[in-house]
Amino acid sequence: MPPGHQTSDVDQGLPDLIRKDFDLSFRGLFRPHGPVETDRSLRVRTRLPHPFGNLAFSNRSPSAAEVAEDVAELLDDAFPSAYMCTEHLEEDAVSTLTAVGFSLAEEMPLMALDLAGLEVPKAPEGCRIERASAALHDDWVDAMAGGYELPRSLVDPMGPRELGDRMDGDPIEFHVVHCDDSPVGSSFFTCRDGVVGIYCIATDPAYRGRGIGAWATAAPLVALRDAGHHTAVLQSSIQGAPVYRRLGFTEHGTMPLYVRIPGSAD
Repeated sequence: MPPGHQTSDVDQGLPDLIRKDFDLSFRGLFRPHGPVETDRSLRVRTRLPHPFGNLAFSNRSPSAAEVAEDVAELLDDAFPSAYMCTEHLEEDAVSTLTAVGFSLAEEMPLMALDLAGLEVPKAPEGCRIERASAALHDDWVDAMAGGYELPRSLVDPMGPRELGDRMDGDPIEFHVVHCDDSPVGSSFFTCRDGVVGIYCIATDPAYRGRGIGAWATAAPLVALRDAGHHTAVLQSSIQGAPVYRRLGFTEHGTMPLYVRIPGSAD
């Protein structure tokens, strides 16, 4: 069992632990874009053509009035937008979203892993993974933006050259996977009190199906586990959840993602 392991984290408190890590990490990643923040919520509006460029989230179940306040500015233009909540949305809050054009995209699984049980896959053939410092900033941004099909200008302020190796005083790590001398995969980790938050797992569409995403997740976790971290947490897409289950992650609830695409059919 790794040093510092605490079984109390791997129990009924895990959903709250996962949600708290998401709240802190999401704020840190988007802070370079100058969001409007409150204790409950964050709102960022870049006017870039992607829902994640114009989004709001709440770290607790909001009232219908709070939802209306969260999305008000996102309705002022024709750019795609998104709404996320770490908690379940009540029916009146959902009705407020759908009335202004938001639709449920998916209920994203909240997942966690006791790192003592990490299953580490083999390295994909011809690939290497490196911790990305400022020198590999562009490669990390290219892999992240390409894998998620995000505007590069949205991702660039979130990379290692801009954020460095700490976020709000806590250590962070960027990793990039190269295959055929091209940056094809990315990952990002936060480290807080023995808990590793996993974000930005992306794979270039042309390289999917080779196990790159699983490897970009698991390989850095080995060193973090050996350094004394005991728990890993993440939020997955429904499509990505089977990859994390194979690494040993289990599910602990969901969080909703709503998307609004102006001009799209209802």
